[in-house]
Amino acid sequence: MLFSLLLTQGQKVKEVGEFVDLAWRWRLRWRRVRYEWESVIEADLVMCISRANMNRKEKDIQVWGFDESGIFSVNSTYECLVKHVRGTHQDAFKYLWKAKAFPNVTTTT
Repeated sequence: MLFSLLLTQGQKVKEVGEFVDLAWRWRLRWRRVRYEWESVIEADLVMCISRANMNRKEKDIQVWGFDESGIFSVNSTYECLVKHVRGTHQDAFKYLWKAKAFPNVTTTT
């Protein structure tokens, strides 16, 4: 829900925060002021992402966590869905085409 309100969708981590002294500070920018009930969710989100250990020396890259290589593939997405979706393999296949990938995912040959 909150993701749809972010102005920073698709940006890298380094583009939505900065190091202030030795601590990482998030700069989440929103399309509009959040409703009171959304502010509670926002606080939970910030608390959750603040647990990440940010390191100035680490390269900012996207990694697909459902494959050992870290590279997104339709097959790895399907395998993930088969494990987590209740129903048949056919149901997982239906969800596969509804899944959202990173906005900068490109096809490879």
